[in-house]
Amino acid sequence: MNDRCINHEPCTVHGKVVCTLFVLVFLAGCQKSIKQEEKSLAIDPVAERVVVPPVFASAAIAKAGGLEAWGRVREIQLDCIVTFYDKDAGYYLTEQKYEIFPWSNSIVITGNESNAPYSWQLSEGQFDVLKGSKQIEGFKNQIGSGYFAEAILNIITAPARFLDKSVEYSRKTDAVNIHGRWCYPITRTLKTGKQLFSSNFVYYQNRDNSLIDTMLLTCKNNDVFLVCGYGYNQIQDGDVSIPDRIEIYSSNKEGISQRQLFRIDVSAASEK
Repeated sequence: MNDRCINHEPCTVHGKVVCTLFVLVFLAGCQKSIKQEEKSLAIDPVAERVVVPPVFASAAIAKAGGLEAWGRVREIQLDCIVTFYDKDAGYYLTEQKYEIFPWSNSIVITGNESNAPYSWQLSEGQFDVLKGSKQIEGFKNQIGSGYFAEAILNIITAPARFLDKSVEYSRKTDAVNIHGRWCYPITRTLKTGKQLFSSNFVYYQNRDNSLIDTMLLTCKNNDVFLVCGYGYNQIQDGDVSIPDRIEIYSSNKEGISQRQLFRIDVSAASEK
């Protein structure tokens, strides 16, 4: 046995072991804390925040899988092929992954451009760049990344949005023709005064099938975008229905599309 240890003198070897164990325990705790923070977006619907939906909203929820099915979903994961259209440069394909959290009103978008990974998060109206660039180079003038994230989040989680107690929805009785679909406009009014990322937001409920498959997003800078969902199907290992294709157009305030900006095709989907 080492005499220096017996005589209570400093033991370098033992000290290194103790320090190493401390660091490992500390790092493990940090990793656990980070994982818990990452999972904090995947929450359950909270009774205090959920309201009984109006009749028209109940029909929309039923067509998208039903209230019980949406109540079980904490997270929807999508692998997507995104086509960016540019009026001067043609089009460009890229891959993105979406992690969607219906009950925390959140989405995380990740991708990789030119070996430079990026990660964006929109949660409760707050947009943050978690990693990399805020915009994909070459398409800066198409739409802000935060509004892009909001468009994806809200067209997919429309059934959950109708249960938000802080928002009041009102549907007009007369259908309008928007992008070739006869739909009932649905406006929303905040009860809490909480600021949303976009300044205005209108859903459109399809008159033929009751789905909320179209929406009009008006940004704070007055840019307007038309968002359309197509091919609603059940997620393979789940019960909720989501669009397997989303298209985003520049638009005027009446919802008349001007130019296609994006097409998002879902290649794989799962729910937790």
